[in-house]
Amino acid sequence: MGKTRFYKYYFRDVEKPIIMESETRATADDMLRELATKPKVDIDFKKLQDIRIETPIVGISTKNRKGIDYTWVGKEHSSNGWMETQEFESINKNK
Repeated sequence: MGKTRFYKYYFRDVEKPIIMESETRATADDMLRELATKPKVDIDFKKLQDIRIETPIVGISTKNRKGIDYTWVGKEHSSNGWMETQEFESINKNK
């Protein structure tokens, strides 16, 4: 199994990047193409300006999904690498 990376796609005239979480660039590209087929999603690939790749950092990288904050803990500690931030802070407070 490869390492999870964040593939950030920057488009001209779009304020924030579209971020795909994947182990490979090919999979991230496929995920972006799949997203582009969804109704209400307008992605103009001609306006793609930059792609940046980031590696999540344990205890530092965070995301918000459906109103819940998550912290990256790595796949050794969670099946998908993420843990609810509240639980993460609780565990680390007791160390």
